[in-house]
Amino acid sequence: DPATSSTPFVATLVDVTGIVIYFTCAIAILSQTILANRTGPSLQFSIDGAPYVIFTNEKGRPVQISPRDDQTTKIDVNDYAPASP
Repeated sequence: DPATSSTPFVATLVDVTGIVIYFTCAIAILSQTILANRTGPSLQFSIDGAPYVIFTNEKGRPVQISPRDDQTTKIDVNDYAPASP
């Protein structure tokens, strides 16, 4: 009987379509809030006891380093390359 074989297919198609719509809406809403790209201070560390802050761009790459207590002094990070192993 064709009706018995098409019912699971239709139900699966409806379920998959609902999941796609749900995640599309979730990504659209969260990309403006939680998942939004943020710039600014993202990491703090210290060298010889002096605290520093790393500022990142929208892709999460470091662009400036600044002393935490004096953020008017900023050191540009032009070339970012991970340390060699």
